[in-house]
Amino acid sequence: MAEKYILLDLYDEKSKKIAEAFGNKTCKKIIEYLSEIKESSEEDLAKELKIPINTAEYNLKKLISAGLVEKTSNFFWSKKGKKIPIYKLAKKYIVISPKKREIPSKLKSILPAAIISGIGALIIRQIVINKELASRAQDSTALAEGFKVVSESSNAFIQPPSPVWLWFLGGAAVAILIFAVINWRKL
Repeated sequence: MAEKYILLDLYDEKSKKIAEAFGNKTCKKIIEYLSEIKESSEEDLAKELKIPINTAEYNLKKLISAGLVEKTSNFFWSKKGKKIPIYKLAKKYIVISPKKREIPSKLKSILPAAIISGIGALIIRQIVINKELASRAQDSTALAEGFKVVSESSNAFIQPPSPVWLWFLGGAAVAILIFAVINWRKL
């Protein structure tokens, strides 16, 4: 699936190519022509715009490298048996950011939520461990006094602690991931 956006910042190499294309009169004519005709070959483009074919080829290459024009899957064969490509205007929005934002700065905005989630998971883990130790202590006290323990927690010394805190931590991680994906461009 083709991207619908050209995302770049002012320092991106592609922004320079797009600026050069929009600053070139021939490139502007090609863009206008392709917006009206939809698809065209180099030769038809050169004839309609009354420019040399090598000028059309040069400017099409500029527009393709900028992401403004693309080759279609359609083509035709010349009289000499050469495959002639067809070009069309790329249906894309150009989004230019005024400043360069790096991934670490985006991750820094999520860091507080990750730290709070980690601390919450550790607190829940400690509560679960304390609860299980208290339960084990009650069971061993009841056994020592000769009472019969009805619950199935008599083998609690063999079982590992309940992973409730892991479920909390995993849920928090998924929530942070979903938040990051939804708000990626805003971060």
